[in-house]
Amino acid sequence: MNNKNIMTIVTLISAFLFSTVIVFVSLSPLSEFGPNANQFNSSGMWLSIAMIVFLYAVPLVIYRTGVGWMKYLMAVLCFLGLFTMVAIMITATIIGLTYGAMSAFYPLLGMCAIYCLANAAWYLAAFPRNKEITPHVSSP
Repeated sequence: MNNKNIMTIVTLISAFLFSTVIVFVSLSPLSEFGPNANQFNSSGMWLSIAMIVFLYAVPLVIYRTGVGWMKYLMAVLCFLGLFTMVAIMITATIIGLTYGAMSAFYPLLGMCAIYCLANAAWYLAAFPRNKEITPHVSSP
């Protein structure tokens, strides 16, 4: 399997996991904070999922058509996704510890961690290390 196919698969997994995190956030106590929080099965939740799918699909389609530099834009978007997950994890942990309801956030924290692992795998797929070892040549 070539690198482009592996990147596509990992990107689709990452998009699925990000969408799943949105669902988990809407099911967690975070959905009760603030007037703009997404409730489960609300139009806001589905709009958020549609926006995430769009933000994953457009760069992926452009990359698949042969625009090589799109991989670097996707790397920036991947970093923003990681940053978002870390922010969600910190927020959920602080709220869970403050209100004494940490166990309500375990599924969300688990999904965020899985997403972070998938994005780490994305970076490994997008920027593979050379397997060829160049010999060190010393000058006389």
